[in-house]
Amino acid sequence: MSRHRLAPFLLLASMVASRLAAQAGPELAPRDSLYLVSARDPRGLLTQMEARLARDSADHEAQWRAALALVDLGREQSDSVKSARRDSLYTRAAELARRAIAGRPSDPEPHFVLAQALGRLTKSRGPRERLKLAAEIYEQASRTVALDSTHHGGWHVLGEWHFEMMKVSGMNRFFARTFLGARIFDAANWDSAFRDLERAVNLAPWHVFHRLTLAAVYADRGYVTAARQQLREIATLTELDAQDARYKREATMLLAKLADRKDKAPAAAPADAAGSAP
Repeated sequence: MSRHRLAPFLLLASMVASRLAAQAGPELAPRDSLYLVSARDPRGLLTQMEARLARDSADHEAQWRAALALVDLGREQSDSVKSARRDSLYTRAAELARRAIAGRPSDPEPHFVLAQALGRLTKSRGPRERLKLAAEIYEQASRTVALDSTHHGGWHVLGEWHFEMMKVSGMNRFFARTFLGARIFDAANWDSAFRDLERAVNLAPWHVFHRLTLAAVYADRGYVTAARQQLREIATLTELDAQDARYKREATMLLAKLADRKDKAPAAAPADAAGSAP
């Protein structure tokens, strides 16, 4: 893509980064600043990208950035309630991301956006529908970090994928092994769920949702002290994403639920340094 066509987007990213710096927020990598453009104003980004696609339907940069904006629009509504509109946003995002991958297979970003769109789409689906998309989510998230080992979003999707797969019930696990093949389950394990989410936090310690997800996994496995540590850290973080206020409320509620719980085992969580420098 020409520097001329990318210039307005880089200017917008620079403005976001400057605003964050004025708020005494963390130093962000250029990619993260670009992602926060979408997280703060997905409608504005989508309008820009659709205009670019109207001029050039094969603009692969615009395709995956439009897909990113659609995912962020979907995130405005909780995954706990059914919504045909939200699911249609994720479905459209997946379609655009696949088109971008076809044109730029060595770019990690469209692989990540596709993994994220599919992962979020499954949250409102039944167990068997989730399993049908599991292989593609794993493949795309794995491809993301293979292309860029510092991609904390990719590590987050991978860690959450391992967690979700390990929580699949026996009956649904039998269904998946019978009709989808056993390979996908052979890859899933608890150690990777912890390790990949911890890596996401270590790479982006300012990221509220990374810490919230890691805390939820810690709590689920009985590492209550480690979960509390992440949840308390969340309260100190700058709100950078439009959904961070909601995520902080969820963290507060989870912390309250853990008030009287104790660790199931005396050992520390698999890595109690999550949040330190990588």
